[in-house]
Amino acid sequence: MTGSRGQFTAAISDPGLLNLRDLSSGALTGVAFDSAYSGDGHRFAMYGQVVTDGSLQPAYLVWNSDAPDAPPEQFGSTPSFGIVLSPDGGLLYALTQQPSLDEYDVATGTLLRSVRVPPGIVPMPSDQSGADWYDDLGDILAISPDGGTLALGEGTDVTLFDASTLTERTRLHGLDDRVLAVAFSPDGRSVAAGGIDKTVVVWDVTSYGQTDRLTGAAGPVLALAFAPDSATLYSGGADKRTLVWDLAGSRRFISRTVPGSNLTGAGATEPAPDGRAIVYTAEPDSAGRLQFLDVTTGRMTAPVSDPNAGQLVTWLPPGDSTVISAVGPALRRWDRDDLDMVAEHWVDSSAISALAATPDGGFVLVGDRAGGLRRVDTGAWQAGPQVALGHSVVAIAPVPSTSRAVAFLDDKTYADVDLADGTVVTRNSVGFDVKAAAASPDGRRLAVGGVHGQVGLLDLGNHEWIAGPRVVPPPYLLSVAYAGDGSYFATSSVDGSVHLWDGATGDGIMAFPVADSPAVAVVDPADGKVVVATHDGAAYRVDPDFAGWVRFACSVAGRNLTTDEWQAVFGDRPYHETCPAG
Repeated sequence: MTGSRGQFTAAISDPGLLNLRDLSSGALTGVAFDSAYSGDGHRFAMYGQVVTDGSLQPAYLVWNSDAPDAPPEQFGSTPSFGIVLSPDGGLLYALTQQPSLDEYDVATGTLLRSVRVPPGIVPMPSDQSGADWYDDLGDILAISPDGGTLALGEGTDVTLFDASTLTERTRLHGLDDRVLAVAFSPDGRSVAAGGIDKTVVVWDVTSYGQTDRLTGAAGPVLALAFAPDSATLYSGGADKRTLVWDLAGSRRFISRTVPGSNLTGAGATEPAPDGRAIVYTAEPDSAGRLQFLDVTTGRMTAPVSDPNAGQLVTWLPPGDSTVISAVGPALRRWDRDDLDMVAEHWVDSSAISALAATPDGGFVLVGDRAGGLRRVDTGAWQAGPQVALGHSVVAIAPVPSTSRAVAFLDDKTYADVDLADGTVVTRNSVGFDVKAAAASPDGRRLAVGGVHGQVGLLDLGNHEWIAGPRVVPPPYLLSVAYAGDGSYFATSSVDGSVHLWDGATGDGIMAFPVADSPAVAVVDPADGKVVVATHDGAAYRVDPDFAGWVRFACSVAGRNLTTDEWQAVFGDRPYHETCPAG
């Protein structure tokens, strides 16, 4: 590119800076540190130092890229870290070393607005002798495609400003160390940031909720760029690698939808049946409280006091707005939207030890330490007859479309009970301590998970094992959930892993680590994907498609999996080539 009536040219120097030289003499006329294009592509700007009166002085240069031989607009004298142009190229925004955020009229060079920003948001290196120290500062200023919003990395946060007034709109949280790169998606719906903690976080610009937390870089993230479709994000950094991220989710099978933040400890984690919200109870031996996460927006509420409550909670279908908690012999009904306790209902029983809701939300099933089991009508909040089972109830699985429920007791037995008339249909030994269970949607089978990792599938017609209990590492299972079509069920464990099982035969389909925190899983009835909630406040979505996982394994490994690799993911499923020839 040339400028000043063709009297100088620009060339990339070895350290990555842009040198400006006189075309006639070859003499250095300036050094550019940062550059930017306008959204319409008609303006190109540089910030750097140009020779003025025999010395290098800070300046902004803006060219009309349709007429590159025409002299650039030159203005400003404040040392800066970064610049962006408005979509039409009429305005230039600069992050200065004062530090401030400045807005200039490009045509006149007039400073229109300037606002102070927190000091130290771009720490200056102690050694500035090298020519490439400026590149290590990253790129922490970005403008939305419509020109209405500026994003600025400030420490570990990203601040969004109204570009027309330079007033702060909101502050986005998510990174654990200093932000080094910020970028808007071309459709303007997302903003991404990366930094020293080797992580990239993506937020929704409208709701301000986090939509992705991307880990995998081996060093600080220094640069970000979206593809034109806004569904693909590229990151580059100190590890000298470019990583490609699928934001739409169509090309990946485990997506982290909520990063895990603002959670004040968790004793129990319970996702709603549709996976769109999660409730957390307090840690054991701490004051009772509830905390709610909206998975769609990523917003976590402040803790709500639930005095003397323990770890027992269940969602009341349909929807994801009502939660039931248990306190001694009482049920408390909570509204998630208002963060209020709606009512407290006393149940004529000893201390409640197990809790479940029927799929239609018509009843809450209550088991107690004395062995009592009953259902409570959620319309009138009237308790039905109690069935005395003689041993403490540790888990309850309602049978869909019936008045039956299966209660598991602390003597390693279970009882199939008709709660409409209070009769015990059958009682049998299960042979291990049960943690959780779930009935198939047709009510014919029961998936059972044990405290020590046992998983089995029981026929509720003849009460025989379809697939006998087998122990799946690790030795502590947390949840069991059936898919809405009954094709599979999912189990999750304390180590954050998830196993998928054939819903008709109980055969293992595949297993995979999802997180490094204890996990509880449900299956989204809308799309059949597994929603995983973890004790650290994160949420994930897992695609259960076996054929898709096989293709994915091939694309990641670039070869056939070994038998050991196959077994680690797909368990006992018969081995076959993941990358078949042709």
